This record gives sequence, C-alpha cells and structure tokens, in this order.
Amino acid sequence: MDKFVHRQNLAHYVGLLHSEEGPDKRAQIQRLLIEELEGIASRPQQMVEVSALIELEEARLERGRAGITQLASHAAAQERAQVALARVQDLVHLLCEWRSALASEGA
Repeated sequence: MDKFVHRQNLAHYVGLLHSEEGPDKRAQIQRLLIEELEGIASRPQQMVEVSALIELEEARLERGRAGITQLASHAAAQERAQVALARVQDLVHLLCEWRSALASEGA
C-alpha cells in the first residue's frame, strides 16, 4: 500500500511540475517531490523509483523534441512546447542529481 501511495504522490508532483510556471511554486513542488522520494523506506527502492521517473521523463523529452519539428509553421505553439520541454529537462536534471547523491551516500 505504501508503494502505491508513494507512486501516486510522485506522479502528482511530476504532473504539477509540468504545468506550474511560477519559479517559487516550482521550487516548492520540487522539494515535495524529493521529500516523497526520501520517504521511501529503502535506498534500493528509492533508486528504482527515481530511475523509473528519469526514464519516463527522458521518453517525454524525446517525444517532445520530435513533436517540435512538426510545429515549425506555428511559432506560438513551438514556443510553448519549448517552455514545456525546458520544464521536463529541469525535472530530469533534478532527478539525476538526486540519484547521484543517493548513489554517493550508498558507496
């Protein structure tokens, strides 16, 4: 049950990070996301969860990059897509840093 709740919370925070534009609010959501990851009892399970999130977000980046090329004639839509991709890239960077820190602690 705890695993389910953690995954739902993680998905919720990731969704919020995709839609939130304000830097202060995004920083708060990022902190909540990391706290949720830290709340997972075992380090191996933390690594599994963060790695799964990274994989999902990297796939989202690839799909987004492919989609941007199709928006070449729609400047406003392309700009919105670029902003959305930057948010995903920021999230991937945050998760990768956290995973690296977690791996360092376990070494």
